[in-house]
Amino acid sequence: MHQESTRPPVRVGVIGVGKMGLSHLSIARALQNVDLVGIVDATDYLLDVLHKYTGVTTFSSLEKLLDQARPDAVIIATPTGSHAELVRSALERGVHVFCEKPLTLSADESVELARLADARGLVAQVGYHNRFIATFQEVKRLLEAGAIGRVRHVLAEAYGPVVLKPKGSTWRSRRNTGGGCLYDYAAHPSTSSIGTWATPSPCAVPRSTASSLPISTMRSIRRSAMRTT
Repeated sequence: MHQESTRPPVRVGVIGVGKMGLSHLSIARALQNVDLVGIVDATDYLLDVLHKYTGVTTFSSLEKLLDQARPDAVIIATPTGSHAELVRSALERGVHVFCEKPLTLSADESVELARLADARGLVAQVGYHNRFIATFQEVKRLLEAGAIGRVRHVLAEAYGPVVLKPKGSTWRSRRNTGGGCLYDYAAHPSTSSIGTWATPSPCAVPRSTASSLPISTMRSIRRSAMRTT
């Protein structure tokens, strides 16, 4: 017989309600064990519309959300260039964090945040959702079982219009806000490949889930991105 959990719901705030933020918002509202306590965004009109049709309390800054709504955890879905400051602020207040990928535009900053989360005993996860898709998990299981022998070469590709557009540009394509294709798009196939085909050395203490790329790999990706964006 199924018994309902007596644990209180997790109080969650969503920071940034653009394309990915709206997706996280809809998922959070659908979860029975989540209490959505606030939304943060810099666009007043958007906050007004969301409050009108969802009834969720809105805030103009992370600090106001943390002070007034007191969430247990936050989902950060803002442009990448703002991640480091927002993640650090939440962790320093003892709040768990789920952050959209990539974590930051700096390997050193990412490692610092991973260590901060571990030191505070907090969950800090980056949105590399492909690692949790059954297809990738099954491939990893077959590889570990030796089903196809030793893998020596992997080709990983990702396509989409959100970084490179025929005309104009977005924050995703700029180095200081999104990092370009290598950071914003290649982050998925690269981390999926590493997580599936190889076992990387950790970039920080194991308990933190903020990142699992080796420091050397993160720095190499950063240098490549600076040359190509």
